[in-house]
Amino acid sequence: MSIEKLMTETVISTSPDKKIEDIRKLMVEYAISQVPVIENDEVVGMISEKDIMKAYGKNGKNTKKLKVKEVMSSPPPTVNMNTKIESIVDFLHENPAILVYDSEKIRGIVTRADIVYWALDL
Repeated sequence: MSIEKLMTETVISTSPDKKIEDIRKLMVEYAISQVPVIENDEVVGMISEKDIMKAYGKNGKNTKKLKVKEVMSSPPPTVNMNTKIESIVDFLHENPAILVYDSEKIRGIVTRADIVYWALDL
């Protein structure tokens, strides 16, 4: 089965200059745990719950005033629309999400949760 059948087509993203408190609200509103960081139509990083937890460990209450670019991780791996689901499982052991591209444009995102639901549906 191709990744296109599994991916979430609406990709919620943010800019590197947003404050962490805004990202927390975004994560709660959309029930997501990671957000791609995009600048000038290019993915420059990923901000996740794990990144925010690490920042809180270092900065305490001041974390909410930090900007995404001060906390974000490296960009997630990318695959094309025709990639088979089975071939991305290993990527998701090391990364919370994978972005799906088609002709230089983000078309969707696949997370560990998507794989879990898919695997249990087999």
